[in-house]
Amino acid sequence: MYKRLIAAALVFGMAATGPPVAAYAQINCGVRSQVIGVLKQQHRETILGVGLANPNAIYEVWRAKKTGPWTILMTKPNNISCIMATGRNWMEAPIRAEPAAKASMAQ
Repeated sequence: MYKRLIAAALVFGMAATGPPVAAYAQINCGVRSQVIGVLKQQHRETILGVGLANPNAIYEVWRAKKTGPWTILMTKPNNISCIMATGRNWMEAPIRAEPAAKASMAQ
């Protein structure tokens, strides 16, 4: 009895979380120029940094300086960009110089 109840709860719980995630991913992907246009025009965001995750994905961090929202954007070689994360209240972290001993060991 309890095994069936737990199994049913797990199945229905997983099914309930599935569709919104898929719908969310579809809404937040598009042609790179269009996605960037929205970030620039509607959100007043500018690019902060870029990193190559692997040969098939470039990640970018965008942020709006005055209002604080930020976006992490992933672009694939097919020119499709997807918003991977967004948030508010971006804060710049102070950049610290590495101690001389650690810097010389890294080389």
